[in-house]
This record gives sequence, C-alpha cells and structure tokens, in this order.
Amino acid sequence: MNRTLRTSLIGMVAGGAIIAIPAVALGAATGSGASFPATAYSAWCQESGLCSYTSKGSTGGINDLINGVVDFAASDAPLTPQQLSDLASKRGGATPLYFPTLIGAITVPTNIDGVSGNINLDGSTLAGIFQGTITSWNDARIRKANPGVRFPGASITKCVRSDGSGTSFGFTSYLSKVSSSFRAAIGASQQPPWPSSGVVKGTRNPGVAACIKSNSNSIGYVDISDARDAGLTAKFSKIGKNETVKKNGKRQRVVKYILPSSGSASKAANLPRFKSDLTVSLTASPAKGAYPITITTWMLAYSNYSAAGKSSASRDSVKKVLNYVYSSAAQGSLRELRFAPLPSGLVTAAKAQIKKIK
Repeated sequence: MNRTLRTSLIGMVAGGAIIAIPAVALGAATGSGASFPATAYSAWCQESGLCSYTSKGSTGGINDLINGVVDFAASDAPLTPQQLSDLASKRGGATPLYFPTLIGAITVPTNIDGVSGNINLDGSTLAGIFQGTITSWNDARIRKANPGVRFPGASITKCVRSDGSGTSFGFTSYLSKVSSSFRAAIGASQQPPWPSSGVVKGTRNPGVAACIKSNSNSIGYVDISDARDAGLTAKFSKIGKNETVKKNGKRQRVVKYILPSSGSASKAANLPRFKSDLTVSLTASPAKGAYPITITTWMLAYSNYSAAGKSSASRDSVKKVLNYVYSSAAQGSLRELRFAPLPSGLVTAAKAQIKKIK
C-alpha cells in the first residue's frame, strides 16, 4: 500500500472527519456506513478506483441502503427485523446479502488517574461497569484481577457512541454473551439503552476515543485503528478469557488476559464452520488465544438491484468492488491497516455468494 495514502487516510479518521474518498472512475459504486472499517474501505476505494465511501456509522449506512441512495452499505451489525421490513417495503422486496470483509478488534482503553499501562478486565466485570452496577475504580472485582495496582476511589466515566453503531452492537453482543444480567438489562443493540449516570457520548469511533482522552477515570470501546491513532495503545485493557491449559499433567481452566491485536483478532476466526448467510459472530470466540471482543464487518448488497430500483450498472459496479475486496491485494493490505484478513474458507464462501446478486 502507498504509505503516504495510508498516513493521510489514518489522519483523517483520527481527526474525526467523515471520510468520503471521491470516485476516480465513471460509474464507480457509492457506499456508506460503518466507521469501524473506514480506514480500509477508503483505502480500497482509492487504490482500486472502483468506489467511494462515506463513514457515518452502521445505522446511517443501513438507512442509506433502505432509502436507495447508495449502491452498497457497510455495517458491523446485521439488520434488525424493523430494518429488514423497511428495506423490503421501500426497495421492492429486496433483502440484504452480507459480505464479510475483514476482522478487527474492539479495544477497551482506559484513562485512570495514577494507573499506567494495561489493566486486566474479565467479561463479567466489564459488563458490570457498562451496566452501571460497578461504579468505582477501586471496586473489589477490578482490584482482584489487578493485584498490586492502586486504583483511585473515583467514579467511572463510561464513553459510548451517540450514533447508531455496529461497534456498539459488537461490544454489547460480547457483553450479552458473558453476562446474563447485562443481556437482560441492556442487550445487544446498535443503539444500546445505556444507564444515564456516568455516561458521556461521542460521535463515531474517533469521538469515543477523544472522550476517553479528555475525561479522567474513563473507559470506552473503540476499534483498534482509531484507538491507536488517538495514542491509546498503552491504555488498552487485557480482556479475560477462560481457556483450558495442561499443568502438572492435569487439564484445568484458567483465565488468560489477552491484548487486542491483529494477531489475536485473527485467531477468533479459527472456527469449524460459518453460518450460510455469512453473518458470522466472532465475539467470545472459543478459539484458543483469540481476543474476546473481535468482530467481522460486512458490505451489504441488495439481493435484487432491479427490484430495489437500481440500475444494472450499479449492480455490476458492486460486484467489481466485492471481487477486489477478496483479492490478495486488498486482503494483504489489512495488517498494515491494523486489521486481520479473512480466513481462506470465508473468502471462498463470500466470493461464491457474489453470484447471488441479481
């Protein structure tokens, strides 16, 4: 990848700007949506000349697809039943086809007075923090996972997304899997009903990263690329995961705390099979060494472009984009962009699905 291009793209994301790379070829596909993969999508569009992309959050992209103003959308969350109904009613009965594009980690950075480096958090404790049942940094459950660390008795400020977000969906999906209490109180959602106390909202992932940096004793959730660009790497939490290890000739369950990286995110996709519609969930992956809050993200295409009121040129341009996405050039650029490529089996399944676009 062109290093100057990569640097300029990352700078735009870090600054919180909406990315809209102009199309460089007549008839190139237009897309909008998730901010989580925006760095990669914008780079791919620029380098291939096949598309333009506007980062506005998953819900915004889905709404654009429903209203027919883009050729493809991007989302880190499957459509809700209401969104599916709206799409079918406004776009001639069309349904979405999900095309996974990359793998990435949702980081959990902190900014705690007097605490440097990475802290440990297990899933149930993290769920308690964002549910609002753990409100102070010196809570016994936090201290137990971090022996020797002196936490202040300060209240916890939670930085969350203000807009409809696939990152929010991925984060709350993980918390719902590891905590029945969180699942009942908040659940997995593009726009979670966060508790009103101790919450500060930011727009898109760069806004959440800025919230963490500017608020003492805060914690939030951000894609790895935006978090690194904001200088939060040293503040990433290690997330606990139960794994079986062999010790003294016996197998036993232990909690391993894992840092987010392209490598630990990639391991989350080491699964025996994927859902037929490719809406694979990688959060709380049972794969050994996998970072627990890993997601994939999708480009969304109409199942039938003619029924949706779109032209055959629009359909064909989206097919070209998807074929580029699954090329060795596009997938090979992902680690430099701080993501991980898809496993070969998922690439094969996704490429085969392109033929379903009518």
